[in-house]
Amino acid sequence: MDTLVAVRKFFSYAKRNGLESALCAARERREDLRLPYQYEPPSEKTLSSQRMRYREIASSGEMLTFSILVPLYETPPRDLKEMIASVRSQTYENFELILADASKEPLQHLVEEATEGDKRVHYLRLSRNNGIAENTNAALLMASGDYACLLDHDDLLTPDALYEMAREIGAHAGEEVVLLYSDEDKCEEEGKRFFEPNRKPDFNLDYLLSNNYICHFTVIRMEDLKEAGFRREYDGSQDYDVILRTGAQAEMSGKGRVLHVPKVLYHWRTSRTSTAANPASKHYAYDAGRRVVMDFLSRRNIDAKVENLAHLGFYRVLYLPDVFAARRDIGVIGAKITDSRGRLLAGMYNEAGEILFSGLKKGYSGGFQHRAAVQQDAFAVSLLGIRYRAELHALYRRVCAGKKIEEMSEEELREKSLLFCKAVRKRGYRIYWDPQEVYVRAKDSGALVKESRRE
Repeated sequence: MDTLVAVRKFFSYAKRNGLESALCAARERREDLRLPYQYEPPSEKTLSSQRMRYREIASSGEMLTFSILVPLYETPPRDLKEMIASVRSQTYENFELILADASKEPLQHLVEEATEGDKRVHYLRLSRNNGIAENTNAALLMASGDYACLLDHDDLLTPDALYEMAREIGAHAGEEVVLLYSDEDKCEEEGKRFFEPNRKPDFNLDYLLSNNYICHFTVIRMEDLKEAGFRREYDGSQDYDVILRTGAQAEMSGKGRVLHVPKVLYHWRTSRTSTAANPASKHYAYDAGRRVVMDFLSRRNIDAKVENLAHLGFYRVLYLPDVFAARRDIGVIGAKITDSRGRLLAGMYNEAGEILFSGLKKGYSGGFQHRAAVQQDAFAVSLLGIRYRAELHALYRRVCAGKKIEEMSEEELREKSLLFCKAVRKRGYRIYWDPQEVYVRAKDSGALVKESRRE
């Protein structure tokens, strides 16, 4: 991101959230950008092994076909050629690349140069630009594969992207795999330097309702995507919409799986006008995202309001009349616990029993994806500031064995928190963390005082 974009982003954030919050966000981002990252592409040995395995699969006749959907619109020639090259270099070769071109001047000659007669690439000239959702629908109509892949016209796939997706599907043979997604990073405009890796969690419904963390690289079972389709009223967040109406819907209904491939398989190219580099460049997309979440909840008869958080594209769901009434699947709600200086003391635990974001400074949001500031499902939450369903009270009393929380040592508090949440999960409930519910813990007495602030 160049200096001009950074300055514009700073003032846009300050206008929305105040100067103090903007300075804090800028400090955190500067610290995050200093974190070392080096994208390590798969070795040639690994790629050769994948190509050999692909030939074995091809000879068996049991191949999946991937349809890669790319709506084109005024795509820079270099970016178009590099995108096509990244697809054609896949070690898993059974794919079709469908390019739906709505540019003012057709890009067919550039496509023909880049594809060199490759029959797997299909060019579709659209008579008019109907917006990204309808343009993608045009590509979807041509698709004949088992799974559809969503790729932006100026981004890049890693050469092992389709192979890894096919392998994950194969590892879950017999299951209804509706949607898959991978980790991703960003690359600068020239496509040579990679930064800001997005290491995502496995499927997390409430994190997804807070932000489209799935984003890239997304692969959706064809029958589900064709049934859902892309909706033009959500242009700018049309992928978010179909992710919720296919993957999230399948997971909530118990009729399908969403799988995460924990590898960087997608490079999101940045430019001055792209949301990758400058989220403020497409405000309409974030309003569409908020409406996408509202629509998804409404379709499930869940009464809620959806508000924007400080960072663009991140949302807070306010359930009516409360979480427990609106969401029967949630059993426990955890809070964010800070010291008097605003540093995070407790809140959410990972599977190793560690406090996530421990010591995080006041006003910080937990990195590029702001995970310390958004609602999400958790492995476990601290008993400090906890709320739970009335029917779980007997379980809570049994776990605590009559001992007050403020009388527990830190280790005992951790053990009891993990034990209680494990028992709650066994009863089929989700554990939900809401870091906008903030309590300050007194150093001497251990007493909690609820804050009314919102980050």
